[in-house]
Amino acid sequence: MLSRETVARSNDNPKCKQSGYSSETFDFGIEPIEVIVAGNRFKNCRTLIHLGGCDILSVAPPLELGQPFRLSGVFSDETGACTLKIDDNVLVVGADNWDVESTGPRVVIRRGPGDIALSLYLEPPHRMTVERINMQYNGCYLRGGEDGLELSHDGKSWGRLYAISMENFEVGIYVG
Repeated sequence: MLSRETVARSNDNPKCKQSGYSSETFDFGIEPIEVIVAGNRFKNCRTLIHLGGCDILSVAPPLELGQPFRLSGVFSDETGACTLKIDDNVLVVGADNWDVESTGPRVVIRRGPGDIALSLYLEPPHRMTVERINMQYNGCYLRGGEDGLELSHDGKSWGRLYAISMENFEVGIYVG
């Protein structure tokens, strides 16, 4: 058990602020990962979303038999500031986020009160759901929630995807 003084001292100088990030490892299995992004389903796709010249969300096969599939992704907010990075199932959250809440299987990143940049729901070992997203990357935009996913190459003209299902594709969504 920790004393109040120790807890207060740690709260004044959290480890994630000292290192500049916080990290966690996802527990995905040896079967293909299903990823749902704002109501759109991807399974066994190598690149789920390519945005502004970068693979924003991708799944790589296991390096060896018996090892897990490897999820990688780069998420930013609507200004382009990085909010979360996933590198081969290791989630890294930047310390500059206004708020990061991890409750059970859900991770929510906020830019300010009521301003959700990203909400993830994890169902190991086979599924991750991007419940909400509002991001910009290299001038391309992506926003979505339960009513679908919207994409734009300029922030003015938007296309909408809802309830699509892609399985066994090399690339799911490609914008700019």
